[in-house]
Amino acid sequence: QISPASPPGGWPLRQESWGQAEDWSRRLAQNRNDSLQVAERRLVSAISQRVDRADALIDAVIAWESIVGTRSESVFRVTAALACLLAAQSDERMDLRRELQKVYDTRSRVVHGDLVDMTQISAASDQAIDIGLKTLRALYSLGGEWLVAKSSERADRLILQN
Repeated sequence: QISPASPPGGWPLRQESWGQAEDWSRRLAQNRNDSLQVAERRLVSAISQRVDRADALIDAVIAWESIVGTRSESVFRVTAALACLLAAQSDERMDLRRELQKVYDTRSRVVHGDLVDMTQISAASDQAIDIGLKTLRALYSLGGEWLVAKSSERADRLILQN
């Protein structure tokens, strides 16, 4: 039996989401795949181990890159692939890609030592974690080749097939 609790990072799971979390945990256990392990570990770290919201933001965006990035990744490629996976309509995709770009920009500013307001970091961290979780849910729901593909192949399929 899972009991609700807020992790150290302060990113609590809402009570109504516990059933979904249990279902998703079972799905993960049945479809475990090596190609998504880095993303999964980084999201778990962002949610449960990072007290500093800037560290949680960095971990969550690394998860994005692990899912749909390439060795020569670009911000556009990662955000476009995520938007293609998560939004059904082209105008929704464009809006989501812009939002993801803002999160990415906040993460980059933090990584490169800019002073960023803690409220902005916290909001970007929460959004990055949420997108990471939605992305993993979507991929595990699709199953099959989506789970074993290299991140660059996954990104190509998402971007070019939409």
